[in-house]
Amino acid sequence: DITKRKHAEDEIRLKSQELEILAAVLQNIQDSVDIPIIVVDDQLRITRVVPAVAQLFPLTPIHIGNSISTLPWPVDFPDLSQKITSVITTGQPYKKTVFVKNSVYQMQVVPYRIKNGNIAGAVLLFANMTDLYAAKMHFEQSEYQLRSLIDNIADGVITINEKGSILSFSKKAEEMFGYTAVEMIGNNIKILMPENQAAQHDGHLRAYRETGKSKMLGRRREEEGRRKDGTLFPIEFRVNEMFLGEKRVFTALVRNITEQKQAEKERKSLEVQLRHGQKLEAI
Repeated sequence: DITKRKHAEDEIRLKSQELEILAAVLQNIQDSVDIPIIVVDDQLRITRVVPAVAQLFPLTPIHIGNSISTLPWPVDFPDLSQKITSVITTGQPYKKTVFVKNSVYQMQVVPYRIKNGNIAGAVLLFANMTDLYAAKMHFEQSEYQLRSLIDNIADGVITINEKGSILSFSKKAEEMFGYTAVEMIGNNIKILMPENQAAQHDGHLRAYRETGKSKMLGRRREEEGRRKDGTLFPIEFRVNEMFLGEKRVFTALVRNITEQKQAEKERKSLEVQLRHGQKLEAI
């Protein structure tokens, strides 16, 4: 009996040492993590916080055991407790962008489970997204300014990839062809061409990919465009090539020259009438 008791005591002591080591390792991990993390149990009581939490909230280890709903939060998030409870109840994570002290964070609330698989609480993680958010806002502003510029020039602007699929379709192009950008993006540009030109277009692109030679790039050409209703009209266009990273794209500047062609036709008609009148006078 004494031997068994001693063996049991030794086993308990070893388990206790292992637990202490694991606790020390966990504490070391907590102290080194620079992402604010708060752990709550299924009663919303705080069970663990990492030092990085101090970046955001006036929380320290002395708050462990307090309900998260009773603490002052610098975040305008009145239904936080309800959201955490929902995560614990349903097991479905929750994500929200929050603003704290002039910084932007993505807050994630995820359930944590114990060995038997039951949900024992939730973990709140706060990832600092300030730089990414600022870059996103700058990009969106730049994109808006560029799109406004493109939409207000006289020509329609259409970009395609090297297979002819439309990547962008400006407002002027919408007005010109009668399609919306939503309808056109992803479609082949052949839809805007008469049938005889459309039948040859894939071959032109394939030949350029294989040889690197083209009679169209950088040159102004006059052809016919086809509207959504099937009607044809005269256009003048110029195609330029550019690279976005390693991807080749083509930009077409397209102008409706219906009025110009009509004016030329009227001028030629007037010239014919004048010459005819001069001949009559000569007689």
